[in-house]
Amino acid sequence: MPARDQGDKKAMEDEFNELERCNNLSLIELQDNAYDLGYARGVADADEAEREEA
Repeated sequence: MPARDQGDKKAMEDEFNELERCNNLSLIELQDNAYDLGYARGVADADEAEREEA
C-alpha cells in the first residue's frame, strides 16, 4: 500500500474514532437528561400526591 494511502486510511480512522467518541458522549448526555427528567417527574408526582392527601 503506498504511503499516501496509508496516511489517508489513518486520517479516516482518526476521524471515525473522534466521531464515535462524540457520539458516545451524546448518548451519555441523553441518558443523564432522561434520568434528570425522570427524577423531576417523580418529585412532581410526589408533591402532587401530598397536596391531594392534605
